Amino acid sequence: MKKIANISMFIILLLSITIQESFADSKSIWFADIANSKIHVDCGLDYDIFGLSIIDDYLYQFEKCSVIIYPPPLQKYLIHNDDIQWQQLLLANGYRFGFDQIRLSFNDTFCEWADQSSLMEPMYSLIRLKYPGLHYNNHILLYLISKYQKNSIEYYVHDSNINTNIHLTRNHHRNPNIHYIMVNNDGHAFIIHNDYHMNDDDQSNDDSQGSQYQLMNDPSIWKDKTIGFLCIGESKNLKQRNDNNGDDNDLWICLQRNPCETWRETRTLLESINLSFSMSGKLYLISKQKKQVLITDLKLLSSVVELVNKPENDTEHFSLIIRSLTDFIVCKESDSTKFLNNGNKTAATTTSKTTIIKKSNVIRISNIIVILVLVSFFIWMIVHVICKRKKTKNQQQIKNKDVSATTTTPTTNDTATNIIVIIILLLFQSSSLTLGSIWFPVITYHGHIYCGLDYGINGISIVDDYLYQFVNCSVIIYPPPIIRRFNIYNRQFMLDNGYQYEFEKIHPDLKRSVCTMQLLSSSTTTYSLTRLRRPGVNHIDGHIVLFILTKNGGHSYDYYAHDSQTNMLVRPKKRREYRNPNIHLIMINNHNDGKQFLIHNDYHSINDDDDHESQGHQYQMIMDTIFFDGNPLGFLCIKSNDMNDNSGMINLQQNPCKTWRQTGPLLRTIDQSITYSGQLYLISKQKQQVLFFDQELLKNISKEFPLSIKSLSDFIICKFRPNSNKQPDETMNATTILTEIETETETTTNKWRISTIIMIVFVFIVLCLWIVYHMMIVRRRRRRNKKRTNSKIAENSKKSISITDKNSENIMNKAIANKIIVQLTPMMKKYFTTTTSITTRSDSSSSNTTTLNKTSPIIKKR
Repeated sequence: MKKIANISMFIILLLSITIQESFADSKSIWFADIANSKIHVDCGLDYDIFGLSIIDDYLYQFEKCSVIIYPPPLQKYLIHNDDIQWQQLLLANGYRFGFDQIRLSFNDTFCEWADQSSLMEPMYSLIRLKYPGLHYNNHILLYLISKYQKNSIEYYVHDSNINTNIHLTRNHHRNPNIHYIMVNNDGHAFIIHNDYHMNDDDQSNDDSQGSQYQLMNDPSIWKDKTIGFLCIGESKNLKQRNDNNGDDNDLWICLQRNPCETWRETRTLLESINLSFSMSGKLYLISKQKKQVLITDLKLLSSVVELVNKPENDTEHFSLIIRSLTDFIVCKESDSTKFLNNGNKTAATTTSKTTIIKKSNVIRISNIIVILVLVSFFIWMIVHVICKRKKTKNQQQIKNKDVSATTTTPTTNDTATNIIVIIILLLFQSSSLTLGSIWFPVITYHGHIYCGLDYGINGISIVDDYLYQFVNCSVIIYPPPIIRRFNIYNRQFMLDNGYQYEFEKIHPDLKRSVCTMQLLSSSTTTYSLTRLRRPGVNHIDGHIVLFILTKNGGHSYDYYAHDSQTNMLVRPKKRREYRNPNIHLIMINNHNDGKQFLIHNDYHSINDDDDHESQGHQYQMIMDTIFFDGNPLGFLCIKSNDMNDNSGMINLQQNPCKTWRQTGPLLRTIDQSITYSGQLYLISKQKQQVLFFDQELLKNISKEFPLSIKSLSDFIICKFRPNSNKQPDETMNATTILTEIETETETTTNKWRISTIIMIVFVFIVLCLWIVYHMMIVRRRRRRNKKRTNSKIAENSKKSISITDKNSENIMNKAIANKIIVQLTPMMKKYFTTTTSITTRSDSSSSNTTTLNKTSPIIKKR
């Protein structure tokens, strides 16, 4: 039975590993193994091109429902042609993957969306997002723009790392001929559109309405943040090196604040652009309709940052070159005659799209079939081994005849041990599927919270893309992605659709240590959750720790932490005594680097010459005293010319602040903090305001950073509760309506978790049935062996009884014969004696007497 247990353990671990891989972030789905592709592409021009992108030395060519991946190195796809003096793009030797091979959900989302784009060609773009302050920095995003209504554009974004889709419908009611161009520069996505309209009172240049092309940031992150106007013109005075490239057109392009005067030239060149591509410091705007490429410097998009600080007339112009598309995209270095497909394989692509969608359903069914086959094989293996073992034992029983009914006990014990090991492994695997921490529970609809503002806020933290709102003795958990809960443009957290958990459900120790203390005293508790980062300190590095700061009824604080991994309450090694009767502590954590800080106003100078009025008003920042060394970092100092102004400057310096009168009132009521998107937010519930500034302050000494103040009601909102507080401003040039944010992560994860639980329960039931079946078999064998033994004993007893009966019968016959002989002997003696006497008296003849004498001994013998 050990073989059965080992086989079952292997199959169960294989299933659990397969399921675990489905939970992992698909960071490498765009770097597929070329061996998985069954279609080798000799020439990319034989297929449609709806997008070109470069990520990590990979080149991607997008169709409507598939992608052609050209593996590294990238340099082999860039041709340096001395005759035309610019680079050509070589689309050869690629590997074609259907979207279902990249991710199954793409068939039901991107394939359908691209296929429905009837009023314009869909545009794809793949980038690795590069916003250092953003939590989703370095994530791979797939963009799609489609149009199937005159006055609206469908804007889709897929985050491959967290498997989440964002769908925006951007309405443009004033421009039925809305045109979008998607461009990117070094991990930043931009949109070019022609929906600019002047005020109704301004009729000076009414002809340009709908012809001014604006550049704006990615609307999924920055909403409708417009940067400037793209303008194209012709100038003979442009001093650029255009003379050597054979260009007859002396064109320039720039990004400026005001609408373009050369809007006619701009509209003529941009209205047919439906594809863009950037490489080697150049931006390529491709028109498949006109079969031409506009080439300019990629610094055009980099000038976005400099545009705000430049004077209005100081606009940098870049040269613009127009080339034939056949000279830019080729299939062979010596052959540039092939051009983009105009329908050669359109039908094939459409057919493949339908086939791929059907194939995805087949794949889903096939996955279920594979699992059922594995389980069936598992059950068949058990039954087969049991039957084989049963047959072997029966043969041994026939040979040996004497079979003990207790011989199966060791096997049963071994089997039970192996089953226990399997169940423990199952429990371990299932626990690892729940993300391995008590702070990441399986989200259920139990304790669903529609609006977090209906509850108190004793702390707010972000850990691993989860948002935590702490209430007294409970926590409201908002599942990922966090990016859909934070409006970067308006700097607003949306606390809606969370799930409340009591501390007792998180861990009983939290209720005993925290809640009991709060009930026994009039204390105020603040919480901060973080994942510690201490490289080299293995016993705490990566641990999720809940820091608890309790202010007692007097003027003392109790500061301790709960380590989720070790399940221990930890306190500072040295208890600090505060000399300030009005002591004030603020907890700060930087979730980017996993460090915890404390700010206190217990600074007292030992020099008599110092300003004693500032004692107790100087706010000093120190490292955490539990897991870190508690060393002082510096003093927080705030400068503001007007206390009523909502802006100022803040810095961290070594010496006490001279502006302590401005610093004290602003920090005295701060009780919570949170860091996100490169900003540190200090929250004051008493004043209902939030101070925020760059979190780089925690790393830089003496460097000043801008400080801003906003209302707490504008910082924490509920999107789905009407009139709860101020809602985000939606009055933009192009009205953006968030039609749906598909939380595919939650649904997919929940589906996989449910399927995992079902599989584990199924396997467990099978194991239980196997145990019951095995016990029944053992019991039946014992009964059968007992019956066989009893029958053999009965047969032997019958044989012995029959032999005994025969022997007793012979003995009885002998006894009867002897008894007869004994009874006849006296009679015979008497008879012969009488006969002898008669013969003697009658004096018979001698012959007769002699005969009687001879026969008498014989009679005696008998």
